[in-house]
Amino acid sequence: GAVRNNLLFRDLPQTALEMIIDSMHGVSVPPCTDIIRQGDIGASEFYVLEEGSCEVWVQPDSAAKPTKALTYTAGSAFGELALLYSSPRAATVRAVSSCKLWVMERAVYHTVKRNFTHEAFVARHKLLDNVPALKHLTSHQRATLVDALQQVDFKAGQTIFKKGDPGNEFFIIREGTAVVKDGGNGTVLAKLSPGQYFGERALLGAEVRAADVIADTRLLCYKLTRAHFDALLGSREDIWRYEALQKVSLLNTLGEQQLWQLAQAMETVSFAKDQVVFMAGDPGDLFYVVQEGSFSCYEADSGKELAKVLPGGCFGELALLQREPRKACVMATTASIALTLSRDQFSALLGNLSQLRNVWRLDILRKVEQE
Repeated sequence: GAVRNNLLFRDLPQTALEMIIDSMHGVSVPPCTDIIRQGDIGASEFYVLEEGSCEVWVQPDSAAKPTKALTYTAGSAFGELALLYSSPRAATVRAVSSCKLWVMERAVYHTVKRNFTHEAFVARHKLLDNVPALKHLTSHQRATLVDALQQVDFKAGQTIFKKGDPGNEFFIIREGTAVVKDGGNGTVLAKLSPGQYFGERALLGAEVRAADVIADTRLLCYKLTRAHFDALLGSREDIWRYEALQKVSLLNTLGEQQLWQLAQAMETVSFAKDQVVFMAGDPGDLFYVVQEGSFSCYEADSGKELAKVLPGGCFGELALLQREPRKACVMATTASIALTLSRDQFSALLGNLSQLRNVWRLDILRKVEQE
């Protein structure tokens, strides 16, 4: 308990704690023995008192008389600063009675902590990989989020949030279980276990919680706030744009970073119902992705509808390849919003799309020849 409850070990998993505890060795000291002395240099031990009692004495300066600050009893721990860095001891700890102690060395602590930190990073990264709402992120972006995850602890029976509460935090379960309940009638909607997650709608713009979530057992979670998410990766609108661009077949040769650049460069344009976006024969210089509403692509002469474009769909993408007149007409069939990207913007960011596609094809041919 003295080890687990200490702030230095609170984030370590059970396996790491067991390794640390197994490394500790026992010592016995008689009464009136100074276990540590104020001012000692090069100290590297942390102590857990199993039996007996000790007093802590502090001397503010060499001219002052030492004063007793507190008393340690069985279950107490001291000397933890020696695990973090080498500095003179801040106080003297003296055995009042015969004492039995367990001792941990700084080198062991740092080795276990370092190994655990790497393993924990890998484990958290895998957890984020399994969240569908984050699938569109690049590996670099997910790694950035891993560093922003905060560990939080909930007691069994504790309510994490209720239906209707503001939604601004997302959770992944590391240890324990939770239940999702209907806030109205208390019906259990789902049971969640390690590796599962809840509250992800908070990252996608949901303003209020849709259900209650309660810790079924002691629950250890990783938490990510919407503020951290937005600060690290940009707005949710940028992310939506990125997802939409991933679906454009003309751009399927571009890498994640290139698509992300394009997503952040796109501009928003609103259209009224029945407003014409362009007519057949107009210069083709803009590419559109539908964010809200719907658009109709139709023949200029007959008025025959060729396609209906809904949110997430696109039109005018050939404008990114070459400057040619439009082949058909497009009109907004409802009040709509579209994201636009011009050929010049594309070229300024990434170069000529035709050349990029040719480079990609050449790269594929080289790989085939090497095989």
